[in-house]
Amino acid sequence: MNSSSTNAAGSNDSGRRLLCSIAHPDDETFGSGSTLIKYASEGASVFTACTTQGDVGEIADGADATPETLSAVREQEYYNAGKLLGVQKSILYGYRDSGMAGTPENDHPNVYIQVPMDEVVAKSSIPFAS
Repeated sequence: MNSSSTNAAGSNDSGRRLLCSIAHPDDETFGSGSTLIKYASEGASVFTACTTQGDVGEIADGADATPETLSAVREQEYYNAGKLLGVQKSILYGYRDSGMAGTPENDHPNVYIQVPMDEVVAKSSIPFAS
C-alpha cells in the first residue's frame, strides 16, 4: 500500500495500519468494533484476520442459520460487518472452529488449535507486507 491509497471508509490513508486478529466471526464487532470504526474514520488502513468460520458456534433462536449453513452465514456476516466498520480488508483463514475445550471437535485435523503456530503467524503478517 502507498500513502495515496484510500481505505473502505473513503478517508486518505494516514500511513497507519491496524490489524485486528480474532478467532470467530463477530468477535471483531463485539470485542473491538468501536475501535475499528475510530481508526478507519481517522484514515488508518484497518484489516481484520479471522482464524475460523465459527462453524461450531451456537445458533441463536430465530436465526436463519442451521448447523449445515452456519459456516456460510457467519462468513457473510463477517464480511458485511467489515464493510460497516470501515475495514479495508477482511481476511478469513477458514480453519475449522475447535469448539469448547474437551469437546470432540478439538480432534479434527483442520481445527485452529491443531495448526502449527508458525503457519498462523506467517499468514497474519500478509496484510503488512509492502
